[in-house]
Amino acid sequence: MQPYHYGESVCFEIGYTCDDTFDQYHADYEVCCGCCHTQRSGKVVSVVSLLLSFIALFWAIFFESSYLTAVGAIYIVSSISLIVAVFLERHKLMLPYIFVSIFRELFEIYLIVRMSTGLSEAVEVKDSISANNLLLLLIVLLLLAIHASIALWIIWIVYIHYCYLRDRPINCALQHSGKKNLVCRVVGSFGFNIG
Repeated sequence: MQPYHYGESVCFEIGYTCDDTFDQYHADYEVCCGCCHTQRSGKVVSVVSLLLSFIALFWAIFFESSYLTAVGAIYIVSSISLIVAVFLERHKLMLPYIFVSIFRELFEIYLIVRMSTGLSEAVEVKDSISANNLLLLLIVLLLLAIHASIALWIIWIVYIHYCYLRDRPINCALQHSGKKNLVCRVVGSFGFNIG
C-alpha cells in the first residue's frame, strides 16, 4: 500500500495530514461529535451489531420464515467478521460488514421510496384508506427513515474505523501487543522499509 499524496483523487481522505504521516489522534478519527475515538466506537458497534443480528435471527426462527432466517444468518456472519476485524485489527475483514450494510440500506431506501409513493397514491383516492391505517403507515415510514439515517451513520463510523486500521503503520499494532517497536511501510511495489 503506497501512501496517498496530496492532490490524488482519493475517496474520503480520512485522517490526511499533508505530510503522509499517521496521526492516530487526528480529528477525523473522533466520532460521535468528537466524544469518542474510533477504536472505542468500533468495538461498541461490532458488539451491538452482533447482538442485534442474533436477536433478528431468533426472531426469524420464531416466526418460521426461511427468507428472514437466511438474511439473519448473513447478518451474523458479517457481524462476526466485523468483531474479528475490530478486535484483531484486520481492516480487510470489515469489508463484508460494510458491503452487507450498504446493500441493506439500499434496500431500505427502496422500501421508503416505494412506501411513500404508495402512500401518496392511496391518499389521492379518497375512500381507499382509513385514518388509522394512514397514521400507521406514516409512523412506519417515519421509523424506517429514522432507522435508515442511524444505520447510514453507523456505516460511516465503521468506514472511519476501516480507514484508521488501513492507514496506521504496523508500530501502532505492535505497541499494544508488547512486541518490538517496528515501523514498516511499503515504499514501492517490491518491498518494505523497516526502520
